[in-house]
Amino acid sequence: HYMIQRLITSEGSIKIADFMDELYVSSYTVNKNLKIVREVLSVYHLRVIKESNKGIIVKGYEQNKRICILNECPYFDMMKKSIYCCESFRNSIETEETAKFVLREIVQRILYEDGHYTMPVKGIEKIITALILVINRIQQGCHVDYRFFLHNKIEIKGTYSYSVVGRILKEVGEAFQITFNEEERAFMSVIQLGFRDIMSYEEVFVKDYFEEGYSMAEDILNHITEVLDIVGLARNKNLRERMALHLISGLTRIRNNLIIDYIPFYLTHNGSFLATELAVLATGVIKEKLDCTINSNEIDYLAFHFDNA
Repeated sequence: HYMIQRLITSEGSIKIADFMDELYVSSYTVNKNLKIVREVLSVYHLRVIKESNKGIIVKGYEQNKRICILNECPYFDMMKKSIYCCESFRNSIETEETAKFVLREIVQRILYEDGHYTMPVKGIEKIITALILVINRIQQGCHVDYRFFLHNKIEIKGTYSYSVVGRILKEVGEAFQITFNEEERAFMSVIQLGFRDIMSYEEVFVKDYFEEGYSMAEDILNHITEVLDIVGLARNKNLRERMALHLISGLTRIRNNLIIDYIPFYLTHNGSFLATELAVLATGVIKEKLDCTINSNEIDYLAFHFDNA
């Protein structure tokens, strides 16, 4: 993880010898770990390139680098008090406490102004970290690619997250004297939608997304009924609707490689083996439909919803 964090936040190439000195390991160990680093970064469509007489550098779109950075934050938190604390990574995701206080005040106030917009406390912390990352990356001259905006504009512009993010970025921009373009707004909207709890499909901004989630929920419940022969599961309208609402944020996370890391891991230790089995079957359907990899945390999160149901 140190190598990933160092590469993903470095402004230039890094030599194998640098990693040897920083990690106190041999060139063999660095190259061995580099194979794993390549596999991890390929999930984000990022490439590790060896430049002649320079070193190693990560190539790819800025938005993919940012998502990788956000997903690495929990690992950094575990490492930052050790010799493996990566300073360039710290400089990307941290800021002064006073600035963080201002960001938290703006985000919480705007989110709480509307009762329809719900987000867990840890989800709000994710948004604050993402805002710090966006500000730091812009100041470093790293900007979201315009093609990301074109790809996501139609999908994200009609969501309430896009509207809320616009208000947040306006106030943050005024407070920190920084300008956010439409690409940055689209990026933050994707992040915010990915960590949002959607409670009602009556919200006008959710209706288009609800249809996709509802269709996926039907396929999931039909598949589970077929495999496990659980009578009445596929006809449970309430379960289908709740799952559809969950999938609005869930599918956003899956499509954009966002990892949710604040779900209850006690499920399988609390007699919820059936919920876990249902979640495994559900993610199998999603994986087949979307033809993508799914982080194991999504299984735990789905199991949480099945357990509650």
